[in-house]
Amino acid sequence: MRKLIILILLLAGVGGAYLYLQPTSDPVTDVYEFIQTRGVTEINVEIVDDVMHIQFTTPTIPELMDLQYDIAAEASSISGLPVKVESYYEDEPIFELSGTEGSLVFTDIRSTDYKILTELSVYDVLIQEVAVYETYAIVTLFYVGEETEFWADHQAMCLTIIQNAAWVDQIQINYTGETMSMPVVVNTDDVLAFYSGEITADEYVASITTIPIG
Repeated sequence: MRKLIILILLLAGVGGAYLYLQPTSDPVTDVYEFIQTRGVTEINVEIVDDVMHIQFTTPTIPELMDLQYDIAAEASSISGLPVKVESYYEDEPIFELSGTEGSLVFTDIRSTDYKILTELSVYDVLIQEVAVYETYAIVTLFYVGEETEFWADHQAMCLTIIQNAAWVDQIQINYTGETMSMPVVVNTDDVLAFYSGEITADEYVASITTIPIG
């Protein structure tokens, strides 16, 4: 009997040691390693107040939403926690996904300046600087299209600026083309009046101030 008791105690000790030595799952490490498999290298993962916070820098903008959704869904699945996933591009915040797998909420977290920069980039321009202030916005750009097409693009670009910074009263686009450079200044009320049909094209053109500088 004594030998049996000793044997049971020894087996219990070995079993306890086995259980103790088994590695425990670390959701932070597991999520970090999963994100690495998606080609991302700049990553921060931490759990704060029972929410997994993830920040990562994307190497490219195309397909970012698909990548970010996969990361958020997998992180929620691995951790069993709500997640908050923020993506960055060249130090600029881009998107946020928060919630749990199957119930993620999208938020555009780009700054106003960066929204305008990215959305104006669809035109024939090279954007050099965007600055939005309390009452006015300034965009400095090089126009790479035909100079005769600039004015049509100018109207559309001003509307894009207003959509992202509705509080400004005036827009100044510092234009540089192949043959000249000039600030082009217009009041936002005139832009909106033109698009709503309240003023004619000629009246709109007359409302614009240009100062050729070369």
